[in-house]
Amino acid sequence: MPRGVVRLGPWTLSLMLLLATGCGDAPHLGLLQRGLREEFHHDAIGVSLTDGLILTVTFVDGPWAEASCEAQARLAFQAAEYVRDHYLDFDSLLTVSIAFGRRESTESSRVTSTHLPFRFARTSLEAGLRAADKADAVMFCRETT
Repeated sequence: MPRGVVRLGPWTLSLMLLLATGCGDAPHLGLLQRGLREEFHHDAIGVSLTDGLILTVTFVDGPWAEASCEAQARLAFQAAEYVRDHYLDFDSLLTVSIAFGRRESTESSRVTSTHLPFRFARTSLEAGLRAADKADAVMFCRETT
């Protein structure tokens, strides 16, 4: 390697590009993603932020991609509550979405959603989700599957 040239790994380069484009949320999103992976014992969990207002957690493959709506809703509530309790910029969010998907093939990085994501308003998460919220989530899942 020529003198003065630094070789960066793909994760380091990705983080630097996010920071360079003004995404100051990248460190908080990285912490959240690592925490979710540890909490739910699953490596294929993606975290994204849209317009600084909509945080989406996507569980890819694993047992949840094909799980029943009841099981997915239960996990979606747990994940949304985890976001509420651990995401450092939670107060700036409007919505937390929890999605489930599967890779199109083992060679592909493209993920297909199993149905529309579960969506939770920040205000509902702050107030504490109720049994009625859970019943609505299951019914919504069944209608969109």
